[in-house]
Amino acid sequence: GTFLGRYLFDEYRHACARWPRAAIRPDARKPVTARVPTLLLSGWFDPSTPPAFGERVARSLPDSRTVVSPSTAHGSVAWCARPAAVHVLANGSFAGMPEVCR
Repeated sequence: GTFLGRYLFDEYRHACARWPRAAIRPDARKPVTARVPTLLLSGWFDPSTPPAFGERVARSLPDSRTVVSPSTAHGSVAWCARPAAVHVLANGSFAGMPEVCR
């Protein structure tokens, strides 16, 4: 029922049919918690991990920051968020992290 037809749907369904399956543990949907600097990046136009998902994850990560790239979709670290990501990876801290994606 889309202008793209069934091609992509059929390809994913075929690929996923071959993946092994296991039972999901009861706590699998429990939020992850950690006290480490965690930078959460989203693109404003990201259909699979939109900014609201990052904000939701941040609630259980007390030392986290969210950055939303206003003009990208998935893979937003390649644009305005890059200086912040590089800083956190290099320093392991938010101290001195540049302001980005305003």
